[in-house]
Amino acid sequence: MQLNVLLVDDENGIIQALRRMLRAEPYQLFEASDGEEALEIIQREDIHLMVTDYKMPRRDGISLCEEVRRLSPATYRLLLSGQVDYKALQQAWKDGVVHRFVAKPWDNYTLTMHIHEGLRQHALLQRLEQMQQAIVADQAMLLTDDNWIVRLANPALCRALDCRESDLLGVNLFSASLSTIAITLEAEVTRQLDAGQVWLGYFNLLNQNHDQVPSWMAISPLGKRYRLCALNLVNEHDLNHADPALAVSSYHNTNSRKDQSGTSNSELLVNTDTTSLGAEETSIAPVAQLEFRALPVFNAQGGLVALESHQLGNYSKTEWDSWFSQLVNTWDTCFTETLNVIVDASGLAPSCTDHFLAALNNARQQIPIQCSVILDEDYLISDEPSAQAWQAQLQEHGCKRLISHFGRSFLNARQILNLPIDGISLAPEFLTNIQDAKTGAAGIRMLQKLHEHGVLIYARNIHQSEALAATHKANIDWLSGAVMSHELHLNQLHWYGPDSQLG
Repeated sequence: MQLNVLLVDDENGIIQALRRMLRAEPYQLFEASDGEEALEIIQREDIHLMVTDYKMPRRDGISLCEEVRRLSPATYRLLLSGQVDYKALQQAWKDGVVHRFVAKPWDNYTLTMHIHEGLRQHALLQRLEQMQQAIVADQAMLLTDDNWIVRLANPALCRALDCRESDLLGVNLFSASLSTIAITLEAEVTRQLDAGQVWLGYFNLLNQNHDQVPSWMAISPLGKRYRLCALNLVNEHDLNHADPALAVSSYHNTNSRKDQSGTSNSELLVNTDTTSLGAEETSIAPVAQLEFRALPVFNAQGGLVALESHQLGNYSKTEWDSWFSQLVNTWDTCFTETLNVIVDASGLAPSCTDHFLAALNNARQQIPIQCSVILDEDYLISDEPSAQAWQAQLQEHGCKRLISHFGRSFLNARQILNLPIDGISLAPEFLTNIQDAKTGAAGIRMLQKLHEHGVLIYARNIHQSEALAATHKANIDWLSGAVMSHELHLNQLHWYGPDSQLG
């Protein structure tokens, strides 16, 4: 299929620079010198992706994107400019008017990566537009690529799993962090979808607390690159009444957490009347079942360098104190290196770190602890008092600050070097792109430049060996994901200690 790309800028030099950058790509390029001319092209041509300047005569870039969204909803809209009101841009992005922003002067690798990704997303936008009327608003759904990596998750699914969409993006549907499904089923489902069939079956997902969320799932191929997954939760009445029974069952089996995935609903419905439970069970069971976990983070040589917690915004001050207490005891016993803790605050409000930082201060009375916080770029460049106060609070507590989803964020490498930050967390697709034979070298050079300036580079959600190999080419500092280790109970961290007998 011919891919059509529209370039919009009132400076001919910019248009020609973009043409040179894309000369090796198999695209049909269209040009417009302002927004009105661009709209004429949009109305007569099937434009898959538009790259537009912000500041132009007659109509600015955001206004153009608004009108293109109305006329051609499936057109991917990329705004390119060196002069932009960042607040207006952020609002346009949140409203869905602009899909991506790249600052001038741009980096060819990053801009090319965004264009490649945008054209892939165009196909998705087009299909979703066609299916819009058929999809029920409260139907839990997610979209994966052909490697089962989650690319989209709708609000209904996020509510069912009690998580944010960002928690799911980049995660393998069959990974132990998201489901309890056997690897043999993954192979069978893949076989059926590759044959163009629809798979329907019982599927256990895991929520943020690693509790199972049973459902019926239908999975259908969406072209060659994507799979659409629709879920119906198993009878919620049964599940709600099963919860107390599971709590008591877990309380009396605290030394071995029983997998209930193969148990029928009727077998779980024992003693569902919570009023008849003894005071000991109803008060102690929830506390006894709080399982403290962390995700191991490694360096390029495979050494354990940090631990990441995914509970920011979920734990109370007491729970964070307990988490640190168990972690400090294990770490102090098994390791000699300084403990480094990472938390992800992207998508959360400044208050999310209050309980964590208070507990961190208490834990630092026992052993030295370094801390890194992953933040949305909004808070790092915002002049809002709340954002400034949050930055000051993190600095006061000696926390390193990392920008989330670099490669997907608005900031480019040049801008990052001018910000008071310590590192970046790569978007999952960044590693995919640096494996590309044509453009990968440019991405590696960009990361090396950041590394030379002392920027720490963290690659998360590595679930494939190919992505792991790419990290070694790019000299990335920190790595985490299922390829290396799943989330562990804190009392299992000794596995990675220097005196471990494993292996």
